[in-house]
Amino acid sequence: MSRHHQTTQFSDIPLDIAGQILAWIPPLRVIILRSVSQSFNVCIMSPSFVRLNLLRFVPLEQRQKRVSTKPNDWETGLFYIPESIQAVNFRIIWESVEEIDWLHPQFPISHSYRNIPQSFGNLQTLKTARLEGCNLTGCIPRTIFSLMNLVTLNLSGNTLEGSIDPSIESLTQLENLLLRNNKISGHIPSQLFNCTKLKMVVLDHNEIAGAIPDEIRQCQDLQTFSAIHNKISGNIPAAVFECKKLENLFLHGNKLSGGLPEEIGQCQNLKFAFLQENSLIGPIPIGVSEMKNLRRLDVHGNAGILRTFDFGHYTSRIAI
Repeated sequence: MSRHHQTTQFSDIPLDIAGQILAWIPPLRVIILRSVSQSFNVCIMSPSFVRLNLLRFVPLEQRQKRVSTKPNDWETGLFYIPESIQAVNFRIIWESVEEIDWLHPQFPISHSYRNIPQSFGNLQTLKTARLEGCNLTGCIPRTIFSLMNLVTLNLSGNTLEGSIDPSIESLTQLENLLLRNNKISGHIPSQLFNCTKLKMVVLDHNEIAGAIPDEIRQCQDLQTFSAIHNKISGNIPAAVFECKKLENLFLHGNKLSGGLPEEIGQCQNLKFAFLQENSLIGPIPIGVSEMKNLRRLDVHGNAGILRTFDFGHYTSRIAI
């Protein structure tokens, strides 16, 4: 008498039951098993499974914390797991995070470069996003510009490309924008200065071209504007010096031309103006001699700059 043994396939198990079983596997491990079978993949990629899996393995205190400082294995893993899992994580686990402060975190070598997840835009409570030196690549996703509570955006020290999208104007609470040491190109969009609460803009060491928009005058709280070593051209607009709180203007190593606006003498809070290594011409405005807070005006490396008056006690503060 022969016996027939019937083998149960994974696909024979109802998805809800399979999900309950698989949800006991740690999230980063269960993702590796996506290639086992199509039915397995369908199960573990469903939002309901991801939610159950995350809630079982992410500690309650981590879900409740409002500041993410040093990333753990799961947090660094967010940059190379599938987008659908990222979205659930940002919606459930990080739903109350106000600050992400990562400086050169340790990522797995096999995932040394990664994009900023589109689902980052789900972090609607986020006020500070510092992802500095995270080996981020690709473009800055437009979804970031939907974070209406964002005050500081620091994506410095990565390899981000593309241009600054005009939709950045939606960040009405933005005070600090730091994008230095990337590969960002294009122009500075005039819409950036619709973020009228800006205090600091740092765009150093990118490939940004074009002129500085006159709309910069809208940012009356601006204290630092820095775009060192880019390809910015045209004149330094007089509108820059209408920002009465401006203290630091760093524009050296660009392709600026024309003369220094007379309005520089009206910017009485200006302390440092580094304008060297451009193609500026003409005299230094005499109003500079009345700038009581000025500590350093550097225009050396501009062959056309003329010294037309006696700087007096300002001589040590001005480099031609």
